[in-house]
Amino acid sequence: MVSEEKFAMLFGNVTSSSLRYANFIDSFPKGIAASFEGESHCRVLLDNGWVLCRVVRCLACNSGWGLATPLEAATLHTQCLQLFTRNCTCSVSDAVERLWMYMVWRKALAGPKYTSLRLPTTTEALSPHFLELVAKKCGLSEYADLPQELQDMILNHSRDSILYRYAVILESAGRLSKHQSEGLSEEAFEHVLSWSRGERPRIVGPKIAEELPFIRLTIDYQGLKKVERLISLPAFDKQRYDDKVYSTEHHSRLHNSMAVMQFKDGFTRLRTQNITGWHNNQLQIWDMPSPPSELFKLGQNIHPTFSHQRMTTINLDAVTGLTFFIHKDMVMAIHSHTEYAWSAKSTFDRLPDWPGDSRLSTWVYVPLPPGEQLLGFGYQIGPEGGSR
Repeated sequence: MVSEEKFAMLFGNVTSSSLRYANFIDSFPKGIAASFEGESHCRVLLDNGWVLCRVVRCLACNSGWGLATPLEAATLHTQCLQLFTRNCTCSVSDAVERLWMYMVWRKALAGPKYTSLRLPTTTEALSPHFLELVAKKCGLSEYADLPQELQDMILNHSRDSILYRYAVILESAGRLSKHQSEGLSEEAFEHVLSWSRGERPRIVGPKIAEELPFIRLTIDYQGLKKVERLISLPAFDKQRYDDKVYSTEHHSRLHNSMAVMQFKDGFTRLRTQNITGWHNNQLQIWDMPSPPSELFKLGQNIHPTFSHQRMTTINLDAVTGLTFFIHKDMVMAIHSHTEYAWSAKSTFDRLPDWPGDSRLSTWVYVPLPPGEQLLGFGYQIGPEGGSR
């Protein structure tokens, strides 16, 4: 996105259950990055009175709406919105409503103080049909004849291109047009036995919490994907994933939280008021469905500062190296280099906006040649208690 491009902002209602209205702005102010970088945006007032801010729980602008609960919003290019509505088979108003739902309900926890997890899309998320269709429209008909390996390489290097953006819009319009429009419904979380995206929830009585006390949530780039109840913590399984994460909690941590599951158009998310024992009402998130019980207990003592932080594992038998992202004396992320994730840029692009300029972060690459074994690494504390 460049500063001259027009963009649209879609605002939900107070409960974020439906679209409230859309606002179109000609362009971003000159000299201000269109990616909403940094914390200064809450102090930049546009000519029409709007304020740009993407800082979660921003104290400077949180009260500027005149509402007890700030509105949840989504932004996109105006041309993308127009292209989406033209390719949706439903009415324009219904198309924009579904698009807003898809963009905002990607967050597993409802509310403007939470951000969606920046998870990578699955390989099947974007159908090759749409890429080939767009390639032909752009005069690149030879793309469809290339080997799959070369197509994947082109795709990995063109995710910011107009071609890829065009394909994503067409695919989203086709998929969301097929969604059967359903009204909003809510169920007490303690009454939900199970749910899978696109299906109706299985509802039972409150006694199920005693019989199946553990709750496991599966989350991918589209938000909540699955909800299930377990009789106990699952046995350890070293299987891990890069494109989805899990949160397993005991029902007692939802006690008196007034937690409800919101369902609409095949999607769902969790709305809570106060989760017992959860720091800032945040989920403890893992990249494996069945972590070791010892690490599960460790995760309960870790209080994430931001909603994107989670427990992540690395299979050292499958990596060729590690890249550490260091920002202001803090290790912000670690990328494991594998056959399928050979570039650390994919991890860097999914990192959230950090205070200050994230471009000043340091990348430290540690190769792991075949035959060598990583015995351990640590974090050194300075003589006065500071890190170094």
